[in-house]
Amino acid sequence: MRRAGLKSAPNSTLWPEGGTYVWLGEELRIVTEWLGKADVRRYLAIDKGRRFYSCPHCLDECDKNNWEYVRGVAQLASKDRTETTLRCVACGFDSTVKREKCRDPECKGNVLWPENDNYCLTCRNWY
Repeated sequence: MRRAGLKSAPNSTLWPEGGTYVWLGEELRIVTEWLGKADVRRYLAIDKGRRFYSCPHCLDECDKNNWEYVRGVAQLASKDRTETTLRCVACGFDSTVKREKCRDPECKGNVLWPENDNYCLTCRNWY
């Protein structure tokens, strides 16, 4: 519902290249910080105890120059170490990811976007 409202807002034409997902992702992150763990799970289907990742679909919808502003609100579909489905609350899409350690020694992530040169959805770098 909020996604549709943002897309129809007059100022959405100022930043048409994925601005909706940028705004919605930021709003969701703020709301997640405000609400308690149980409310976040009930209203947003987000597990506050788990890591957020950038969403491949949101990034695809957004101009590459704006990728740095897209802080994702996607989480793996389960806690299984081999899970390859990433679910995004902002766009509502599921994406298939590759589970392989990021090559950046500083990054602890192991969730890569295979369709985009193994872009790390944790540290948001190509390796």
